Parts: sequence; C-alpha cells; structure tokens
Amino acid sequence: MVKSKGWKFDSYLDPNREFKTAMGISACPYTFLNDGKGNVVWEKQGYSGGQETELFELTKKVAKGEKIN
Repeated sequence: MVKSKGWKFDSYLDPNREFKTAMGISACPYTFLNDGKGNVVWEKQGYSGGQETELFELTKKVAKGEKIN
C-alpha cells in the first residue's frame, strides 16, 4: 500500500541495540508516532490485531495538527 500511494517513510536498523537501550525499549515490535517537530506523540510496545487501523487514524489527526491522547 505504501508503495502504491507513493508515501515516503524511513526505516532504520539498530544492530547494536543502542537506540533501543536509549529509549528504554524492552521488547519488539515497538511503534512510535512523531509529530512534525519530532516529538513522540504516541507509542506502543507489542502488536495487537487492528493496531494498524488505530495508527492510521492517529497519523491523520497528527497530520492535521490535532493533539492525541
């Protein structure tokens, strides 16, 4: 879907676990949602079905400048 929409995103590897340690992440997967200023506005450890729908809706709100809880 990302490719067909032409959306750009970055994906990073952390082979030495430096980022994971610095962020206090204890398990993967771990998802962050950042606002346009680089602030983490939502995060979740693990995965549950339907999370992608929740993340998509939150992303739309953040893109509009809305605050999320």
